[in-house]
Amino acid sequence: MEPKLSAGIAGALFCPSDRVGDHTFATRQLAAVAQKAGGAAIRTSAKVMEVLHDKDTATASG
Repeated sequence: MEPKLSAGIAGALFCPSDRVGDHTFATRQLAAVAQKAGGAAIRTSAKVMEVLHDKDTATASG
C-alpha cells in the first residue's frame, strides 16, 4: 500500500481489469449517499477557504 496514506483510511477499491477509475461518478455517488444519510450539505461552485475539523466532523468555511 502507498506509504504516505493515512492509517485512518477505512478501505479502498482495486479493479485490476479496469485500469482507470471514474472519479466523477464516484464523487457524485459518495455525495448522494452522504446527503441521503443526512450527514452532508453539498455546495457546488463554492470557494473553500478553510476546512475545520473536530474528531469525526469536517466543515468547510469560506
